[in-house]
Amino acid sequence: MLIGIAMLWILWKKPRRGALITLLAIVLVVVLADQISASIIKPLVMRPRPTHTPGLMETVLTVNNYRGGPYGFVSNHAANAFGVTTLIALLGRRRWLTLVLLVWALLQCYSRIYLGVHFPGDILGGAIVGVLVAALVYGLWQYCFKRLRISERQRYLTATDCQWLVGAALVSCLCFCVIALL
Repeated sequence: MLIGIAMLWILWKKPRRGALITLLAIVLVVVLADQISASIIKPLVMRPRPTHTPGLMETVLTVNNYRGGPYGFVSNHAANAFGVTTLIALLGRRRWLTLVLLVWALLQCYSRIYLGVHFPGDILGGAIVGVLVAALVYGLWQYCFKRLRISERQRYLTATDCQWLVGAALVSCLCFCVIALL
């Protein structure tokens, strides 16, 4: 949520055409990763979640009796988190931004295992889907910018933009840790 708000703030300050293409790329990553996971892979694989696996569901500790839908492979949360992380990392082109976003994505994924609604393999599968979708959309994003002849300086995130995103990701991680301790 905070990363989304920070990204909207960053895009608001950019030239309109470039900001719109970047916003559409982020939305496309989330929609594609989510739909490939939920509408294609889950119905094909039909792997039950830990909370729906006979012999295991009785031993899984749930939080507020949250059990999720019947199938867990692949994790939509992991696909979305790693898709957004990958795309923003490619747009920011800075190691420290990538590292912080990676920690943010891993915390998102850990929460799914903690809640008992995903196996680690579900998370890994979702992460792979997210990274592949983001790479595909990034290629499309580059093509659009080249066709519109928008300068490379206007394409990518500046150091200040990356600092805003890192701050948002760190606050998000801190909130996650505080909530987990309650």
